[in-house]
Amino acid sequence: TLLEIPQGKCFSQLRSLLLFGVDDPMSESSMHLLIYDGLSMLKVLHLRSTSLERFPGNVVKLFHLRYLSLRGTQVKVLPNSIGLLWILETLDLKNAYMKELPVDILRLQKLRHLLLYRNEIGHIYLPFHHKHGFEAPSKIRGLQSLQKLCFIEANHVNSSSIVKKIGRLTQLRRLGILKLRKEDGVGVCSSIEKLSNLRSLDVTSIEEDEIFDLQSLSPAPQFLQ
Repeated sequence: TLLEIPQGKCFSQLRSLLLFGVDDPMSESSMHLLIYDGLSMLKVLHLRSTSLERFPGNVVKLFHLRYLSLRGTQVKVLPNSIGLLWILETLDLKNAYMKELPVDILRLQKLRHLLLYRNEIGHIYLPFHHKHGFEAPSKIRGLQSLQKLCFIEANHVNSSSIVKKIGRLTQLRRLGILKLRKEDGVGVCSSIEKLSNLRSLDVTSIEEDEIFDLQSLSPAPQFLQ
């Protein structure tokens, strides 16, 4: 058992649970503590760099969660039931192994920070594409509360349409897009111009010698740093 919780109500006011770098294998059964009555009010669950390989299904019963981190785990798939965490504000999947998100992610209307990307490590000379993002759902524009969105890969089917619709996410402050083509330039610039709250923009072309032109970005968002 990863963590033994004594009987009683001593954890009834617990709002945050942080587990870092747990090396022992974590099965779903070992995560039963997450629906223990004393932890039902959790708002923050941080499972950073644990040896978790599958999404613990019981997590979706923590209806008060606002922050969920699976950063640095081996989790590859999110279930559709993630949509039950309807007041979730931050979903941190950095350096996990997911490449796409279930369509029910669109039910998270309060989601502000969506971080899903992985960096290659252990290389003396990093390849041009040392950062890997995710394939965005076709209706991601529906997540109107998003402030951070990193990193969308633009080399998938319908990606050009998605890039154009990003302009509807007017609360965005940080945006990252990977694997853009030259022909995406006008659409990306048109979307960026509408993001009046944007502070940080990270764009990468699909190949090192692919010229991605941002010259048509006029005017740029006033807060862009």
